[in-house]
Formats: sequence, C-alpha cells, structure tokens
Amino acid sequence: MIDIGQPTIDSVAQRPQSDDTFHPVVTGEINYTFGNGWQAFFGTSLEDAVTLDGATQLGARKDLGSAGILQGGLLFSGIPTQVWEDPYAEGVQREETDRDSTGVRLRWDRVLGSAFELTFSYRDISIDTERSGQGVKSVACDAACRNCCGATATSTTSTRRTSSAWARADATSCGPCSATRSTTATGRRSAPTPTGCS
Repeated sequence: MIDIGQPTIDSVAQRPQSDDTFHPVVTGEINYTFGNGWQAFFGTSLEDAVTLDGATQLGARKDLGSAGILQGGLLFSGIPTQVWEDPYAEGVQREETDRDSTGVRLRWDRVLGSAFELTFSYRDISIDTERSGQGVKSVACDAACRNCCGATATSTTSTRRTSSAWARADATSCGPCSATRSTTATGRRSAPTPTGCS
C-alpha cells in the first residue's frame, strides 16, 4: 500500500532524499459483549495505524467499574509489510523481504477511575531474509582489519612482535579481508598486510 525509499543508494553516508506519499488510515474494531461483562474484540488501533506498525489485535476486555477497564490481546501482522533485505547495500538494487510480527498487549484504562492508562506491549519481529550490512563497501577495509586482528599497517626495523602475536594475527579472519605476513630477505617479518580488499 505504501512504497517509499529508493531501491538503490550509492553510499550509506549520502543524504536521504525527501519522499512524499498518500496513505489512507483505516482503524476500528469488531466486538461482542457477553452477559458476564466480558467483551471480545478484533481490530486495529489508531496508534498502530499512524506508526505504520500494521498490527492487528485480537483480545478481550472487562469493565471493572471504578477500578477501570482491563484488556489483553494478541498482536499480529494484519497488513503485509516488506522491508529491504540489506538496507545498507551500496551500488546495487536492494531486494525486498517479508516482515512479520507477533506479540501481546496489556492495557489498564481509566486507572482507579482517573483519566490515566497503563499499556504494556511486547512484540517479536521476524525478517524472512536478514542481510543487513553485507552490501556495505564504503567502510575502509584496512581499518576493519586493524580493529579485528589487532594488526598495524606499518612497522619499523626497531619494532618487533613476538611470534605468538604474529600467529594470532595470521589466524584471525577479518570479514572481507584477512591479515597475512611475509618474510624479508634478512629474515625479519614484515607487518601484516590486509589482503582481499577492493
């Protein structure tokens, strides 16, 4: 129903473009009141509609008189929602995937006869295909290697590292790049050099 955002971005650091769209808001509920004062309901609240959560609630409520109204319900995705598999992917067309949510909501309206209400909501959101960050290319690879492996990009002849430190750098994989070492003609080991960086 609502399609906003560009399918392709050049960089995660670029300034987002303004995007306008029209979205009709439809809220309401269907309810049935039993003889003992309990009421079952099914519908969408205004707060879920304006925040684009797309949540629908199935629950029950009871009027406790001067104590207020207690209600509880199950939340689920009533409107199909799609998000980007990797919203940070750069230079390629981003792919869409389904977003679903389930949860519960508890509410106490007119607390002890006052105009206040207490609401507790818990929601578990699941993304069918989650690849956030895998398409980022603008982050410096050498910096990622230094942070991951603890390897420095430069060294001097007066600076030596223990063989255990070199082994730790060699054995650690740094995402898209890895640290390797080489041996000079004099037998001294050079500083680890990030490889696999584009």
